[in-house]
Amino acid sequence: ALEKVCGGGGGGRKAYHFAALVWMYGSMVDIGDAFMSFQWDVLLLECGIGCAIGAAIFPRDGTFADDAAYAWIPRAILYKLMLMSGCVKIQSHCKTWLNLTALEYHFATQPLPNGFSRLIANGTSPRFKRIGVALTYLVEGPLAFLIIAPTKMARRGACLAQILFQIGIMLSGNYAYFNLLTIVLAMASFAGEERKMVEETTTTAKTKNKEKKESKNAKNNEEEEEEEEEEEKEKYAGTLGKNKAKALPVLQHSIAMIGTHLSLLFFIICTVNMFAPGKDGVKLRPSPKKVNKQLQKFLDVAVPVSRMYLILVAVPLTHAYRTILSKATMNSDSENSKKMTRLARFTLRRCRDVFLMAYLLVITAPMQEIAPNRRIAKARPLLRANAQFLDTATNSIQQHVPTCLRHITSGYGLFRTMTGVGDDGKRGKRVARPEIIFEIAPDAKTVEDLKWTELEFKHKPGDVRKRPSFVAPHQPRLDWQMWFAALRGDGVFRDPRYKWFSMFIIRILQKSPEVWNILDPSMQKYMETTTYLRASMYEYDFAPKKEEGNDAVYVRKNLGTLLPPTRLDSPEIEGLRNMAGPIDYEKDMPAFLNIPDVDAFTFAVSVLSVMFASLIYNTFDYLVPLGESPPMLIFVGEVIIIIPPCPGDRGTLGESLLPPPPP
Repeated sequence: ALEKVCGGGGGGRKAYHFAALVWMYGSMVDIGDAFMSFQWDVLLLECGIGCAIGAAIFPRDGTFADDAAYAWIPRAILYKLMLMSGCVKIQSHCKTWLNLTALEYHFATQPLPNGFSRLIANGTSPRFKRIGVALTYLVEGPLAFLIIAPTKMARRGACLAQILFQIGIMLSGNYAYFNLLTIVLAMASFAGEERKMVEETTTTAKTKNKEKKESKNAKNNEEEEEEEEEEEKEKYAGTLGKNKAKALPVLQHSIAMIGTHLSLLFFIICTVNMFAPGKDGVKLRPSPKKVNKQLQKFLDVAVPVSRMYLILVAVPLTHAYRTILSKATMNSDSENSKKMTRLARFTLRRCRDVFLMAYLLVITAPMQEIAPNRRIAKARPLLRANAQFLDTATNSIQQHVPTCLRHITSGYGLFRTMTGVGDDGKRGKRVARPEIIFEIAPDAKTVEDLKWTELEFKHKPGDVRKRPSFVAPHQPRLDWQMWFAALRGDGVFRDPRYKWFSMFIIRILQKSPEVWNILDPSMQKYMETTTYLRASMYEYDFAPKKEEGNDAVYVRKNLGTLLPPTRLDSPEIEGLRNMAGPIDYEKDMPAFLNIPDVDAFTFAVSVLSVMFASLIYNTFDYLVPLGESPPMLIFVGEVIIIIPPCPGDRGTLGESLLPPPPP
C-alpha cells in the first residue's frame, strides 16, 4: 500500500522487491535485539509485508489492478495503530492521562527532546496542554474509526487530522521515522481512484466522439445522413438510460452528503460523551473510576462491528464498484478476455478477495487486546455471533501462519503511561526525568585523587547547558536505550533485556573504538587515558525561562550512585558479566498470538464464510454478459446502492455513467 505513495504509479509492482526488503530489515531486527525492538521497527515490517502481499494480489499489469481495494491495507494498519494507541492510555489507569495533565510532563520527559520542546513546555499554559491531551484522545479515538468510514470525504478528513497530528509531534520531539511512516500510511489511505477512473471513462468517450466526427467529415453526404438517422434511433431508444444518467450525479452527491453527515454526527456524539468543560479548560466527562469501564463497554461492541464491516462489507463492495466501472470502460475486460476465460477470471478474483479479507482479519487481530469481548456475551445474539465469528476465523487463519512471519501483525501502545513523574508532596506532581550519567577518569594513586569528566552522548541530556537538537528521522539508538535503562534504575543490571548495558560499560573501559565513536566527538580525546568509570542517577527538568547570565537548559538533582568507581581489574567487572546472565530468546520473545487448537473443519467453515460474503456482492461480475445492462449502481466512495434495470433497457453502463459532481 505504501507503494502507491512511494511508487507514484509508474512501473509495475514487484512483490519480490518488497519481500527482499522485509527479509533484510527483519534480519536486522532479529540480530539487533534490544536496539531494533522499537514499535516503529515492527510497524515498518508490518507495512512492508502489506506491500508485498498487496503487490502479489494486485499486480500493476492491467489484469487485476485495483488501487481502491489495495488502499484498505494501509487503512486497516493505520486504524489499528491509532485506536490501540489511544485506548491503552485510558486502560493503563495512568493518572496523568485520566486527569488530562500528561503534556505537563511529556515535553521534558520524552526520550529525546528537540529544539522546540523547552519552548513549548515553558511557553504554553496548563489550559492549552489539557486541550492538547483532549485533541490526542479525539485523533486516536473517534477519528480512528473514521479512517475506515464508508464515505471518501469522512476518510480523507480523518487522515488529514492524522497527518496534522503527526506534524505536531514532529515539531515537539524526535521520534525517528515513526511520524513520517504514519504520514505515508495516512496518504496511502487517501487512495481510491474512483474519480480518476470516471474521468478516464469520460475522456475515452470524448475521444471516440471526436474520432467519429472527424471520420464523418471525410465521408459522403449520403453516408452522413444515414448515420444521423441511425444516431437518432439510438438516441430515442436510449432515452430511458440517459434519464437515469442525469439522476445519477444528484443521488450520488446526496447519499455522499448523508454518509458524511452521519460520520460527523458520530464524531460529535463521541466528543460530547468524552469531554466536559472544567476549571482548567476541559476534563473527561466520566469520572476516572468509571471511564475505563465505559470505554471497555463501548469497545466490546465497536471494535468487532468495525472489523466485521472492514472485512465482510468494505472489501466486497469495493470490488463490486470497481467491476462496474471496468465494465463501463469496456477496455480492461476485453483485454483480459484474450488472456483467460471468464470462468478463470471469476475464480481468480474470488480467491483474491478471500485472501485480502483473510489478511485484513489477521492485521486487525491484535485489537482483541483492547476489546477482549468480556461483556459481549450479555449483548444481543447478533453481536455475540459477530465476535465469535471473528475470533474463530482469526485463530483458524493464524494457526496456519509460519512462525517466521511473526511480524506480519502486531499490537501497538505508544506512551501507554507517562514516565518521569515525581511526587512533590503537598504541591502535587513534578517533572522527574531519570537519567544515568557516566563519569570517566584517568588513573591516579588513590580513588580520592581521581579527576572525573562526564561522558557525553551525542543527543541525550547530560551537560545542563547542552541544547536539544533535531535528529529525526535519524534515530540515535544508544541514546534511546539509555532513556529506557534509566527508567529501570538499579534493576538495569539484573534485567536480561539490558545485558547490553553491562557490556557497554566494559567496552568503554576496554577503549573499544567502535563504542567510543558513537559517543559525542568531544569524548575522543579521553579514550586512551580512561581507566575508571562510575555511574550516578539524576533527575532532570527543563530550566525556567532564560534569565540574563544563565544559559542552562536543564536543572538536575543527584539521586545517588548507581555504580561505584570501577576499572577493568575490579571485582565489579566480573559481576557485570554474570549479573544479567544469558538471554533465553524462546522465553523472552513474545509469542505471535495465543492461538488455541482449531481443527481443519473449523478453518474450512471460516474460509467459506468469508468467501460467501464476497460472493454476495460480486456474483453479477460473472453472470452479467458484456454489452448487456447490469443493475444500475449509485456509488458513494466504495459504498453502492443497486437499482435494478428497467425492462427493455439494453444500453450499456458506459452510456449512463457520468462523472461525479464536484464536492
